[in-house]
Amino acid sequence: MDPLTQQLLLRAMPSHAKQEGNIDLTKQPRVLNPNGSVSTVDSMSFGLDGNEVLLPSVVQGGFHLSNPDAVLGEYLRTGRYLGKYPDPLSADLAGDVLHQDYARGRFDTGKPALSVNNSPIEMMINHGTSALSTRK
Repeated sequence: MDPLTQQLLLRAMPSHAKQEGNIDLTKQPRVLNPNGSVSTVDSMSFGLDGNEVLLPSVVQGGFHLSNPDAVLGEYLRTGRYLGKYPDPLSADLAGDVLHQDYARGRFDTGKPALSVNNSPIEMMINHGTSALSTRK
């Protein structure tokens, strides 16, 4: 689905977000990936307590998590999330729009990307989960 269609669908959905996220998007860390791209709002969504919760996989301290258990563990530890949605499609569309907004510079503060040995950092936290979607 092309970006414009995704934005239109998301904005056309009545009450697409059950609850707005609690993360200041202008302060989201920027992580340099091994391929030279920069990640800020990569996300995964999880079905939790009757909501589809969109969680960042780029977390405070400049960590870029790729393991769903680590992403969920970070949420359980900090309570930080990007939004709560009624279903996986709404969460996926919201994550796509957020990613596109960042790519267009909507939340750009001119911060340099953080990098640790030029590779993503994996935090291993053992929690059971079923990731419904991932986006980079």
